[in-house]
Amino acid sequence: MLLPTNPHFMTPSRNWTAEDRSIVVAKTRGENIDWLLPFCEEYMCKPFAYTMDPEPEEGLLIPHTTMGHEAAAYLTYIVTNYDQLAPYTIFVHANDEQWHNELFGPKTTTALRFLRYESVDANGFVNLRCTGIPGCPNTLVPVHREPVDDEYAYVSDKFFELYSYLLQVPMDQVPQVVGHLCCGQFVVTRNQIRARSREDYERILTWAATTDFTDSYGIGWTIEKIWHVLFGREPVDCPRLEQCRCDNYGWCGPLPDGEILIPIMP
Repeated sequence: MLLPTNPHFMTPSRNWTAEDRSIVVAKTRGENIDWLLPFCEEYMCKPFAYTMDPEPEEGLLIPHTTMGHEAAAYLTYIVTNYDQLAPYTIFVHANDEQWHNELFGPKTTTALRFLRYESVDANGFVNLRCTGIPGCPNTLVPVHREPVDDEYAYVSDKFFELYSYLLQVPMDQVPQVVGHLCCGQFVVTRNQIRARSREDYERILTWAATTDFTDSYGIGWTIEKIWHVLFGREPVDCPRLEQCRCDNYGWCGPLPDGEILIPIMP
């Protein structure tokens, strides 16, 4: 487990209230969100837990569609709360432990405790992951090809047409390469969400609910590959690992060669 270094670069204490941060999760019956309420009491955030089962789980919010996995919950939250968003919204998976939480062990809650909100303020959008594989440098050409990549090759083949429609970009302006950090866990500022109209999010959500081009996995796969663009980042958003963990978590070195990095500030 890494621990942040250079304490003078660490996030200063803020007088957080539960109105400052919302946390959005998408839950199926096999997943456990027992961590959510205790964490929000400690971390000062307001929880929004959506049920993703065809038969809604009692006590949870109901998304506009269950197609697209967590994308449906994330987009439902944005569309529903667009006019009353918290300054920061945290979008994460239901189970606290995830294989793609790599810097501080498997727990999302640990990563959030170390997160530098200066980086969120500076960028508008911050992925909780820093390791580039999978997703970088080209998300459509995986470094380690899995069977699922072949199964959904038909979605990959149409990805740029989907990109054009979902983001309303003319085909001659669609980038030739898209690269991003995986895996659907990120923090976004209110201003960055509102940099796009509510109608933009509604269009993507409607596509997820109504398309017959692919199944729920294919829908979620497609939307995961454009979150970073939707929230203002370049089509290829593949930061240097060492700078990413310095900017986002305060782990700035010294590196093995003695280099000490400077973290981003707003």
